[in-house]
Amino acid sequence: MESAIEMSTEEKINRYYSKKKDEYNRKYKIGDYAHIHPGYFDKQLFPVLYSLDSYVGLKLEKIRNYMHSGQELVVSDVIQEIHKRCESKTTIDVLDCGAGHGATSISVAQGVNGSQVTALTLSRDQVKEIEENVASLSMGDRVNVLYQNVFDYEVTDTHDIIIGIDAFCQMGSIDKLFKILFDSLKSNGHLIIHDIFALNPHSEFYEYFNNYWQSDIQNLKDFISVVLEIGYKLEIIENTTTLQMPFWKLSLAYSEVMLNSKKTNELDSDKLKASREFHVAMMAAHYNRDVGYYKIILKKI
Repeated sequence: MESAIEMSTEEKINRYYSKKKDEYNRKYKIGDYAHIHPGYFDKQLFPVLYSLDSYVGLKLEKIRNYMHSGQELVVSDVIQEIHKRCESKTTIDVLDCGAGHGATSISVAQGVNGSQVTALTLSRDQVKEIEENVASLSMGDRVNVLYQNVFDYEVTDTHDIIIGIDAFCQMGSIDKLFKILFDSLKSNGHLIIHDIFALNPHSEFYEYFNNYWQSDIQNLKDFISVVLEIGYKLEIIENTTTLQMPFWKLSLAYSEVMLNSKKTNELDSDKLKASREFHVAMMAAHYNRDVGYYKIILKKI
């Protein structure tokens, strides 16, 4: 029975990720969960997608191509942007805010000479997962994993670069959040974002998204207004939804395949139907210009 006491944000997030860990583990063993997580796109870091000859009716090569079309290109773009902005630096302090499974943190540490990466997450399971991968690659001197709520982050003038990939749409309180990040950046430091934003906060999908992910998707116009008021300079804003569309389609196709398989029980079927409906709604919302996936680069001046 649930306690009458309201859970803290930290407790909610840890419960969410613990649940996801169990679901991913089941998926990799028997293929019965609805969502293919983009954090596992890299063969060297997360070989699970490459260890199977086929994936429940979807050819492995198709999955590889979809992952490369989306998340690998996003991370490659982040690495390129860091190079452009820090080419004269011998050491580069990077914060990966909302590091997830650690693929971005490790990829940046590998791809940017002189980089020291702090991978920040509010999931103990993800801390363990990142630390294990960092150790297996002998990169303990390059990647530090930090278990902490970003809203309690009290670092000042430290980071050259802060990265947020698919993270800020879930955090809310953008005025407080981006002030904390602003203070933790060095002067002339940069914040590199790849995330989903609402373009029409009055659409049905806006509320649907927030309920589905227990999230707080940001309205793009309001977001830009807030960060400019804090003191950031907007360097780049670019609609990169085409990088995400293949992944959304893949998740939809995977849900369809699993619904037609004999491996799903009633509970799995409900999850698969919810995932299918969400990704159909996500694509429709994009075509209706209700949401978009954006690359945004902000500079502290």
